[in-house]
Amino acid sequence: MLRIRNLHAGYDGIAVLHGVSLHVNNGETVCLVGANGAGKSTLLQALSGLIRPLSGELTFEGYDVRRLPAHRIVELGLVQVAEARQLFPSMSVRENLHLGAFALRGRRNAVLIKENKARLLELFPVLGQRLDQRAATLSGGEQQMLAIARALMAAPRLLVLDEPSFGLAPLVVKEIFRTLDILKEQGLTILLVEQNAVAALRVSQRAYVLQAGRLILSGHPRDLEGDDEFRRAYLGRDYKAKWER
Repeated sequence: MLRIRNLHAGYDGIAVLHGVSLHVNNGETVCLVGANGAGKSTLLQALSGLIRPLSGELTFEGYDVRRLPAHRIVELGLVQVAEARQLFPSMSVRENLHLGAFALRGRRNAVLIKENKARLLELFPVLGQRLDQRAATLSGGEQQMLAIARALMAAPRLLVLDEPSFGLAPLVVKEIFRTLDILKEQGLTILLVEQNAVAALRVSQRAYVLQAGRLILSGHPRDLEGDDEFRRAYLGRDYKAKWER
């Protein structure tokens, strides 16, 4: 579904990513972990059409998306939940959800939009109780739920999440990742970018580790969990206790 090969990308001609290659197959949940400044968000911006790669290959469902505008990439089915939510704060929950379906606008998709909204309000029942409430007045966890629901309103084939645990309390993080488990079970393809390596590995089938703009490790989550260097850098001393929670 998604193929990235030898990708170099950055800002003002200065590379942040150096020869990154990865792939996501249909139906997989794949995570990309790394510390602040590793280049994770740069990769997602290139993937979503917000910056242009300096070189390399970037294909989604067989389409070369390197030069496509962001809205066209969304129409193809690649939809990102941005870091720090990026909601429309003065708009209501209902209005934010409807804007998520912008790529599906048109009479022929009216039924699909209605069905998507009903399904998402079952998945996130708290949003159904706050449809007329301004997004800015929601709690951090509710805002993250709204950001995910808004992206799902576009009926994505690949859902990309940038740091969904950012700034959230541990109990809320557990709820967000339970939701990702449900979406995975429903067959949605997910690319998850996270600093919370324990939570990310637990929900994923494969993982990549990005450091200073380069991929340094990849494999099954259990294989990475067994790597001494990875454990020290990303899981900490009590990683076994965290893993079993």
